[in-house]
Amino acid sequence: MENRICPECGSRVAADAPAELCPKCLLQAGLGNLESENPTPDHDATLLVEPVSAATDETIVPTQLDVGGPAKVPPVGSKVQYLGDYELLSEIARGGMGVVYRARQSRLNRSVALKMILAGQFASEADVERFHIEAEAAANLDHSGIVPIFEVGEHEGNHYFSMGLVEGGSLASMVSDGPLPALEAAKLVHKIAEAIQYAHDNGVIHRDLKPANVLIDQTGQPKVTDFGLARRLDGDSNLTGTGQILGTPAYMPPEQASGKTDEIGPLADVYSVGAILYCLIPGRPPFQG
Repeated sequence: MENRICPECGSRVAADAPAELCPKCLLQAGLGNLESENPTPDHDATLLVEPVSAATDETIVPTQLDVGGPAKVPPVGSKVQYLGDYELLSEIARGGMGVVYRARQSRLNRSVALKMILAGQFASEADVERFHIEAEAAANLDHSGIVPIFEVGEHEGNHYFSMGLVEGGSLASMVSDGPLPALEAAKLVHKIAEAIQYAHDNGVIHRDLKPANVLIDQTGQPKVTDFGLARRLDGDSNLTGTGQILGTPAYMPPEQASGKTDEIGPLADVYSVGAILYCLIPGRPPFQG
């Protein structure tokens, strides 16, 4: 019997082989059809938990409005995931609690950053409450130096909020290339301080200021983000008890590092802003290890 060549891999196959494919390629084709008939649920990505390395000070790296330009379209044949009105395009970053995606809001046809709880439908009540505290704290702040919140919602048990998309890196990635000139560092920190003063004037303490939580947009302007540990001056939930240490050690003040949460006020952010300035000039935080 005459042998033929498999059009996929080039190996020899019998003349009567189904679809003229070798057994290996025929099996792969069958598995591909099976996957297309049984797609993975859209929210699976939120259940992939990857611990953050203790060596980094990054948590979540969010964003600001993508002005102009068409929304990026996924390649032909790729799987498209949706969360309600949002089309998830790619993962931007993830931290201990949340994950941030680049997304397109279909109804308004705009690019946004979409933050979701990593645990998805299995998030605890405390996780959901803290998530909403973050969204509420940032949503009440309207300042050019703070990443804006657009919408807070829930879809099939998955809590999310959408933010502006900053097309740039963080201050941490900028300083990783080397120390900044003193004057440039001072100008950046001056703008960060103005944004934090605005937050304080509106009753919000950030409590996790660090270079990774300051994004630099395409015009070089800093944008404060990640209010996941924010606390309101006019009251707080019971999520942060005395003795509980939250934040990033290299940039937190002594009272925060020692778990004295009742003593944490606006001056804690002032300390962290000073620590950021220190980091930008020598290229390392004031305390290491």
